[in-house]
Amino acid sequence: MFVTQLLEHCKFKDIKNWSKNEVLLLIAAYKEHQLEFLDVNVNNDEVWKKVANDVNETLSVQDLPPIANEKFKTKWETLKRHYKGLKDSNKKSGNSSITWAFYDEMEEVFGEQPWVKPLSTAGSNSTNKMDPEIISPPRKRQKTLTSYCEELLAAKKENSEIRKQHHREKIASMTQLSCALNKLVEHITKGQGDL
Repeated sequence: MFVTQLLEHCKFKDIKNWSKNEVLLLIAAYKEHQLEFLDVNVNNDEVWKKVANDVNETLSVQDLPPIANEKFKTKWETLKRHYKGLKDSNKKSGNSSITWAFYDEMEEVFGEQPWVKPLSTAGSNSTNKMDPEIISPPRKRQKTLTSYCEELLAAKKENSEIRKQHHREKIASMTQLSCALNKLVEHITKGQGDL
């Protein structure tokens, strides 16, 4: 019985039912900070804190309770998933168009994104046949900034490990040399004591 009560308490404790006003504030705050999310030099968690602060400031002006910071990213991912699902469903022939209260706002944010509207689609129903002589060889793909940064970091890490290994070897050699010198000094002082 206690376990059941505990589960029920935990199940509903962290659920946040967002009002339409709160969702619209979230979308507006996201749009305001959208470029910061794309900046590789800015931590996304910091941008989410800014979004949360903007929304919570507006809510406090309206005498509404604040929303916990960690709820914003989760809600945004849910909105994106729902929007993408609607876009995919509405693209299929035979499906009637489905509407959603936040569709237009999400369309403003993501309408032209490649994950929503691909630049091209692959299919086998094309009647165009290309002449094999005209087909150019595939171009070598340029490295993306992300892959370049990852390679650079990996090279730096490898270089750092090599330097650490050389340092350890140098310390070991110095220790051996020090021991040998100590033995030599000890041997020489013993020899002088016998004279």
